[in-house]
Amino acid sequence: MKRRMAALAVLLAFLCAAASAIVRNGSKEDRSKESKSMGKLLKAYRNKYKVFMGIPTTSVIFYGGFRGARNDYLFRQIDPYTEPDAQAVEEQEFFVSRPVKLDSCYMLEYWYWTAAGEDMDVDGLYSSESYTPETSPLVIDIPREPGLYYFGYYDGQATAASGRLVEIKGKPSEDMKVAGLREVLRCYRGTEWEDYIREELDKAKAEAKERKSARRKGRD
Repeated sequence: MKRRMAALAVLLAFLCAAASAIVRNGSKEDRSKESKSMGKLLKAYRNKYKVFMGIPTTSVIFYGGFRGARNDYLFRQIDPYTEPDAQAVEEQEFFVSRPVKLDSCYMLEYWYWTAAGEDMDVDGLYSSESYTPETSPLVIDIPREPGLYYFGYYDGQATAASGRLVEIKGKPSEDMKVAGLREVLRCYRGTEWEDYIREELDKAKAEAKERKSARRKGRD
């Protein structure tokens, strides 16, 4: 909490103004004014996974996402003792970071979400939000240990409406870890991270299999 408050004092002058948390009715193709105004910034900070600094023994890749058709994400580093950084992806289910400094802190500063998907019967909903460290639903304290960090997978509509992370009913966040790691692998295939990611993916598959088996036994 102290680190977040210190970061707020340092960054308040240039963080984007927070918009009120709402989910709007509208076309899937419609973008709010906030989303349009962020377009250039998203492109400027768009993650390029073939050009990066950091290896598996000295840095962290964080990843996770929200259920929906697509998401635009902008994360900003807010620890005042770590150099500034911002990272963005557009129209993706999962956010996958570039390698980041150990013990840094990243907040979700901007998020555009829209509803759709095979298991969603809601259409024509979207949300476009800018956040401060105090209002962001997702502030990530990067571990001091290098490797991969999964921040979870959440209900996009409920999170956008409430301003806090909401789990998907009947689908624990851990059950989406394999899908998230597959996206990480897609981004880092052909780099020095690939073997490490594949090892973590194998572990996650084994854990998912164990959880599935345990649930079946619980129903017997």
